[in-house]
Amino acid sequence: MRAWSLSLAFIGLLAVTLRASADDPAVKWLRNLDDAKRIAAEQHKDLLINFTGLSWCPYCKLLDNEVFRQTEFTSAANDFLLVELDYPGSDDRFESPQQKELYDRWKRDYLVQGFPTVVLADMRGTPYAYTGYEKGITPKRFLKQLASYQSLRQSRDQKFSEAENLMGLDRARKLDAAIKVISALLGTKMDRFDDAVLVFYGDAVAEIQRLDADNAAGLKDKYAVRIAAREKPDAYSAVEVEKKLRQFNRTNAEEGIAYVNQILPEVKAESLRWKLEMKRHQYLQLAERWDEALENGRRLQSLVSPTAAQRDRLLEHEVWILSRLDRLDEMSAGFDDLIAKAGDNTQRRIRLLGRKAQHLLSHGTLEQNVEAWQAYRSAAEPGSEHWLSGTQMLKRVLVKNGHHAEAIEVVKEIVARHADDCGDWITLAECQRALGLIDEAQKSLAEAEKKAAPILAKQTDQVGDKRTQEKLQETIAKLRESLGEDRK
Repeated sequence: MRAWSLSLAFIGLLAVTLRASADDPAVKWLRNLDDAKRIAAEQHKDLLINFTGLSWCPYCKLLDNEVFRQTEFTSAANDFLLVELDYPGSDDRFESPQQKELYDRWKRDYLVQGFPTVVLADMRGTPYAYTGYEKGITPKRFLKQLASYQSLRQSRDQKFSEAENLMGLDRARKLDAAIKVISALLGTKMDRFDDAVLVFYGDAVAEIQRLDADNAAGLKDKYAVRIAAREKPDAYSAVEVEKKLRQFNRTNAEEGIAYVNQILPEVKAESLRWKLEMKRHQYLQLAERWDEALENGRRLQSLVSPTAAQRDRLLEHEVWILSRLDRLDEMSAGFDDLIAKAGDNTQRRIRLLGRKAQHLLSHGTLEQNVEAWQAYRSAAEPGSEHWLSGTQMLKRVLVKNGHHAEAIEVVKEIVARHADDCGDWITLAECQRALGLIDEAQKSLAEAEKKAAPILAKQTDQVGDKRTQEKLQETIAKLRESLGEDRK
């Protein structure tokens, strides 16, 4: 029983290493934005800065897999210096306090509020466009978008250049025209939680106001309104409320509940009121006030305002709350209702089956877990990412509970389709050893060592990668030693 725990302990880290070694990106990315800005200035190249979270953000992974890792994307390196800033899922996963400080500064400097965010900046590091993941994105569409945005940046530069030869109101109008070209590409105040035009083009705005001091061209007042809105924000505006809501998390959820209770009576906009209602519902869960959260969620479902999608989301919250209250039968029934309602929507049905299985993982019986993961993987196309996830989890449940014979059959299904994963070969060897199948375990270990060789041979400066290599080496060595003792 001791052997299986070794591979499970590092399987998450191993997946990251495998991804980096077996599926190298089509282009190379810089990891330090300050260095990249210096190089961009030297090479007169624009910057493409990908603020991402590859270890935890689903849309970041989709953008990476569907665009950045495709060979077609390599042409982007002709026009852009590529920078990838990969943010871990929590602060304690940064390699050092210094790295966290750098990443926080870059995120703050570029007004990044979510992931993935792709910033296009000129060779001086000034942003001119923001983009990210869009459903159905392809490398061809993404490259076309980049070319369009870069063309607008060139138009901006042309107008700034033309302004150099002008004076007075003519110069003010030309500077305004230059900003107008890329203004929409910088996003709204809600997107950036600030006015990106004033942040990144503040010098030009100040000059426009000075040149149109009497507001003869209407430009002084135009920008005065924006400046006033930035300096004296409305406490009940969507932007300010959203900014405030971002301050609350699991550690101060009670403060979040108090804030919503205080501000909700003052907010008139229906969309913002609904957002606040949903945030309070979320904070009740973060504060683990489960009974109140259950009652509140059912109250929200009874309101007229929720759309069908919002009501389904509330139902998903309800089944989660029921799981925390250990009301597993009600939880399972709730999921079954949602799954039935999904009908022919295959993707939603698969997602719900996966979430049901995840919820049962901590509280359900072995039989419930096996049934749930079987249902999840059976709904997915064999060999797909969902199928592999479900099959891996089914394997872990079986191994953890000592059902080695059943686990062997599941692992064999995995290696038949994904034979290069040394972690699965290790698990296979451990299960075979547990059943006394020493010869078969020796063969599986040999296969695992062959698959692990490129990972262990890889030269890396990354602390996480080195830790994974050490753990992998240690696991293989212990299993080899155990099998040797079994033969004696």
